[in-house]
Amino acid sequence: VTLSGKISKAATFNTSGVKSADTAEDLNGHGTHVAGVLVGSSGSTKIGGATGATLLVARVFDAGGSSSSVTRAAGGIEWALDPDGVTSTDDGADVISLSLGESAANTTWKTYVDSWITTYNVPIVAAIGNDGPGSETTESPGNVPNAIGVGAVDASDVITAFSSRGPVSWS
Repeated sequence: VTLSGKISKAATFNTSGVKSADTAEDLNGHGTHVAGVLVGSSGSTKIGGATGATLLVARVFDAGGSSSSVTRAAGGIEWALDPDGVTSTDDGADVISLSLGESAANTTWKTYVDSWITTYNVPIVAAIGNDGPGSETTESPGNVPNAIGVGAVDASDVITAFSSRGPVSWS
């Protein structure tokens, strides 16, 4: 998969959600996989869903790629929505795509997602998790009511056994 020329800006965020670098090295391949699904190509074959788009890449996981936090992820998302810190310019993301999650219905994620959608008028598309096939196994932020939750399907467009499923209960 080629991502050459597809990344317009990149940044890494520390545990406090503060930008710590102007680069975003993918140390375990998950971010590159997700970027390929979004905008990738292989030679002249377009394999991503939006091959004409460019990415603002925020690394919000630790060096092992297994640990993050809502605070760290929120720092990266807020940077992607407004990378220059001047809300009057239109240099931020048109869509936020998240392949991360936290179990159950997390009200902190709901507050953030609702605020970002209201402030930036940008859709939040997020994974619902890989904890299926049982019911009520979705993760936040993908299960937040105003987010667009995405599960996994196989090559035949059938929901995979590992894909999380609803319903979701919010008070």
